[in-house]
Amino acid sequence: MDGINRVRCGRCREYFRYGDKVFLDYSYTIMHQHCYIPLDVIIENGTFIQTLKNNPCFHELLPLQRLK
Repeated sequence: MDGINRVRCGRCREYFRYGDKVFLDYSYTIMHQHCYIPLDVIIENGTFIQTLKNNPCFHELLPLQRLK
């Protein structure tokens, strides 16, 4: 699975892919790093999937783990 097609960038409005490089700002808006405006206060940076994993408020967006 390459992306979830449920979350869009707060700036360009494109859907995120799990490997996209993103910033999370103080108001919990996720944006692509290339969409960043220096006026924003960044609280986290990394890939989209890392940001989802690191913030419990986004855990419902994580891909489901298959049981073996």
